[in-house]
Amino acid sequence: MDSSIPHELVFDDEPLDGVLYVADCRGATPADILDRWCVSDDLPPECLGAVAAILGRNLDKGRSLENGQLVSIVDYMEQSLVADGSGNPRELLKLARLCHAAGRSEQAEAAYRLALEDGEKDCTLVAEERWQAMNDLADLLDLMGRTEDAREERTLREGEMLLADHKSEELITVRTLAFNLFFAGRYRDAEWLYRGLISRRFQHPGTLTHLARVLLMQDRLPEAREAIAFAWQLIRDREVQQENQSYILPRILFFRILFAMLARSSYASLVKRLKRELRGGNNRESWTIEPVITHFRQYLRPHDFNFLEAIAEAINSAENMDRLNAFEVWIAGKDAISN
Repeated sequence: MDSSIPHELVFDDEPLDGVLYVADCRGATPADILDRWCVSDDLPPECLGAVAAILGRNLDKGRSLENGQLVSIVDYMEQSLVADGSGNPRELLKLARLCHAAGRSEQAEAAYRLALEDGEKDCTLVAEERWQAMNDLADLLDLMGRTEDAREERTLREGEMLLADHKSEELITVRTLAFNLFFAGRYRDAEWLYRGLISRRFQHPGTLTHLARVLLMQDRLPEAREAIAFAWQLIRDREVQQENQSYILPRILFFRILFAMLARSSYASLVKRLKRELRGGNNRESWTIEPVITHFRQYLRPHDFNFLEAIAEAINSAENMDRLNAFEVWIAGKDAISN
């Protein structure tokens, strides 16, 4: 058997095998090796790569293999990845699918997720590969009885596909999907979709506040500050103000107040501006910010935490302005002392 077979190419459509793989058509091809292994356990170790190449592209080709043979391929792939040390997403994806087929569910999930992680530009999956990997992962999670996790994976896949369509009318759906992922605690996945929306300049200042929210839940405070600083810069532009609804500015001010609290800085002037905006009456829309407030409770002084809750309630409903106003005298006194 010819052991110098190119493992990167996967052609097993008769009668092209010989032409594509060897100079003379009498040599063995990866397809030949796979066919032979399906009926015999006798396979030289140097030929495992050829079988792994085929199964990594199409698991259906290995349906006739015994579980022990699939396990051998999985072990070979794991050893190859460790030896290579590159963490190539495509190789990880092959390993994930082989683990999936061999019934190694936990290993398969880990490999799928590693393959889908952000990497270097020249070492990432193309869109179609990502979507297929996400679909395979969702199928695996369903088999593991984790229906909710599978649903969230399909939500992310749907969002990415809508972003790739470049249809502006679909972008509002993407933002809804990102919110669902945020609410489910899938902050990195929500971030991925929000950044896709930002790259398309979709409701730019508002989407930046959504991005800041998921960044804060990941304790990435400097990046959240940058997002809000950019949103603040945009919202002060008259053309942008005309394109965006007025409820965005109170949200930006909320984040700026939070940042001031965390830095132990004065925020009275920001509160004054916020109240002025809220008295307009037409700048409220339901906003889920409680998870962020709760997340940072341990870093806030008790009075700051209570005040932040009052701000969030006032942003959501004009009926809650009285509670916010009750803090005004105390803040003025605090700032007078600090100055």
